[in-house]
Amino acid sequence: RNTSSQYRNRRHVRIFPDQVSSVIDGIDTVIPSYYYAAGLAGDASSRPAQDPLTRNSLNGFSGVVGPRLSNINLDIIAAGNFILHVEREGEIPVVRMQCTTDADSLENRELSIVKAIDTFAKTLRSALRDSIGRFNITQDYLDSIGILVGGVCTNAVAEGLLASAEAVNIKQDAEQRDTLIVDVAIAVLYPANYIKLTIVV
Repeated sequence: RNTSSQYRNRRHVRIFPDQVSSVIDGIDTVIPSYYYAAGLAGDASSRPAQDPLTRNSLNGFSGVVGPRLSNINLDIIAAGNFILHVEREGEIPVVRMQCTTDADSLENRELSIVKAIDTFAKTLRSALRDSIGRFNITQDYLDSIGILVGGVCTNAVAEGLLASAEAVNIKQDAEQRDTLIVDVAIAVLYPANYIKLTIVV
């Protein structure tokens, strides 16, 4: 946990434990966890950005190598670590919690939320790129930017990337007159990590 806090970056993932096992040439072999990290990166990039990775598994890995820890200890380590564990004997490892090294807030901790925000930001920047440099700032230009940003927001919600997205401010910068200020308010989708059950008799 202390090592993870040194990074404290919502785009940085640190896998725990340091070793996993994989069957190579018919032999169960202990290998560094960065092989799992590489596989996880490839798997995550093939999924929609908003898909949570908690309880996700990867074929090709047969176990984790390290001390058997209690759930209390794993909960402590989860603050900043992407924990791999085996839920039941004989099963392949799964991600216990998709936690980044920045556990200060839920939005920074959950990798699926970080990926969704980054994907939306990249999509928005790409959509606006062709509108830079070739136009004068007029009311028609502001209106066209509003339509463009509104379309990207609508698509992001329709595709399940975000819970909501809306342009709340599009205006010319009062100090740097050749600059446009675009503010977009979003609401993210939260992974269902826990279910609190109450039974009333």
